[in-house]
Amino acid sequence: MDHQCQIEPLSRVAKTMDVSSREVAIFAVLGMGCPNCATRIENKLVAAQGVLDAHFDYLADMGVVVFNPEIVTTKVLAEIVDQAGDGTRHEYAAVLITQ
Repeated sequence: MDHQCQIEPLSRVAKTMDVSSREVAIFAVLGMGCPNCATRIENKLVAAQGVLDAHFDYLADMGVVVFNPEIVTTKVLAEIVDQAGDGTRHEYAAVLITQ
């Protein structure tokens, strides 16, 4: 594993407004090549307002996001995944499978 690619997972305590309403979205993601890729995407999502939780599996090329639809949309969630590489050599593409 590339040690320069090491990513530490973030955790988040949800605010009251984040949990007032919640939905689950499942995304297919292209470009995840290792566990650090999945953690990179999870961290970007968890840092976004309205996201309660995110879990991605690089082997399955999929992820689940729990979010408040009053605060963030699935389109924005997909954009966050797409941009999670932050201009590095990591490029991702998310497609909403189900909500």
